[in-house]
Amino acid sequence: MNSNRLFSFVVYYIHKMELIKNNFSISDLENLSGIKAHTIRIWEKRYRLLSPERTKTNIRTYSLESLKKILNVALLNNNGYKISKIADLSEQEFKKAIASLIDKQIRSDYYIQEFILSMFAFDRLRFRQINTELKSKHSFEQRFEQFFMPLLMRIGLLWQSGVITPSHEHFIAVLIKEQLLLEIEVLDNTPCESEETYILFLPDGELHDIGMYYIYCCLLKKSKRVIYLGASVPLVDLENLLSLSSRINFVSSFTVAPESSTVEDYLKEVKSKLLKSSKNKFFAWGSVLETVKKSPSKQLLIASNILEIKDLI
Repeated sequence: MNSNRLFSFVVYYIHKMELIKNNFSISDLENLSGIKAHTIRIWEKRYRLLSPERTKTNIRTYSLESLKKILNVALLNNNGYKISKIADLSEQEFKKAIASLIDKQIRSDYYIQEFILSMFAFDRLRFRQINTELKSKHSFEQRFEQFFMPLLMRIGLLWQSGVITPSHEHFIAVLIKEQLLLEIEVLDNTPCESEETYILFLPDGELHDIGMYYIYCCLLKKSKRVIYLGASVPLVDLENLLSLSSRINFVSSFTVAPESSTVEDYLKEVKSKLLKSSKNKFFAWGSVLETVKKSPSKQLLIASNILEIKDLI
């Protein structure tokens, strides 16, 4: 990717985002770039990297151009460039330095940055262009684990800090889910060679399903028989499926449900209702399970995260 192509979208985003959000606080820049506000102020004063405007109450405000600049400064700084060296670069040298990092495969931060900018602009086309570029170089598994997962974690933190709204988070989540569903459609044509059945579901009250769709992909890739029931499934409905197979592996994710105070009781109910047969197993991960003893039994397996679940199944 050459420097002209790399930066050709800057003007486009400025035009696009004027209708969405074009002024950022210094705390926004800190949350988006990972550079402390105090450090940004020092760099402004010492190296004149940014030129913020000020409100009537003397509060700094930054343009989209400043956001793009600080994101790229962070990218260079995180990859070995000293800030004094960055400050001395001409505009053309600055562009070439960024392009050089991309050419050297130091790409994760750059692509996540571009996905975030597409989110601010609510720009489906740009998201797909970035994803298409990644698709030409990485498997779906690599794209999800190296780019989509860190992107979702970053967006979650931005939402918690108030930089973005739920609409931004939902916009990206839908686009990632679309990619998962496309992958599932391709993999679902693979003949099933497994005698055991995997039943995937989210517990009653749980709606966060992106991770579950990824596990669905991973199991299909292994030619496993998979039934995905979706979100908010009562345990009684799962009991009715026990006759489908002599060996069933239930897989679930607990992000917000059941509540932490009731999760132990929920798992006891799982054991009594779903694990009567010694051949059945229950796999789960999620923040609600952080207080639960890891892997309470050989049949009931609790993982720290989605990647651990992927290895267990």
